[in-house]
Amino acid sequence: MASFEYKMNIDMQGLYWLYGIAKELGKYHIKIGVLSGSKMNRNDGKTNAEIGMKHEFGSRSERIPRRSFLVDPLTVWHADKIIQFLKDKHEDIIMKALFDFRFKGFDKPIKRIYTKLGMFCKQIIDDAFASNGFGQWLPLSKYTIKKKGHSRILIETEQLRRSITFRTDKGS
Repeated sequence: MASFEYKMNIDMQGLYWLYGIAKELGKYHIKIGVLSGSKMNRNDGKTNAEIGMKHEFGSRSERIPRRSFLVDPLTVWHADKIIQFLKDKHEDIIMKALFDFRFKGFDKPIKRIYTKLGMFCKQIIDDAFASNGFGQWLPLSKYTIKKKGHSRILIETEQLRRSITFRTDKGS
């Protein structure tokens, strides 16, 4: 009676590295916006966080329409660009992370990935300010234009725009 036997050894070390990278990626996050500790001071007694919140969500009581410069640009109008950015960088990121993990541990390469992503998102937000929310923001009212003397939206002093930063953190 004939028999056939085949033995195969699989080196799973590479898969453990990929699993480790995926696990570590989930421990990090990016905070982006007018973060606590912002050193930008205003002349009018309001904080950039207050001004930003009024415009991001709108204010019925102050007749300020919603002019999203964070949520919509990052999740609605340009989510596809962020996904493509990650896809384009995916192979390079994994290879560097594998190398760095093998010799240095995870923290530095993972933080570097999130820092690059934060810089990319910050550019999208800057572009939102420069383009009146990619053409989606409602124009200023005639009253507001007369009061301000111009029709530029959210860039009169650029304090709000300059106060937007990002931070890469590990943990919740």
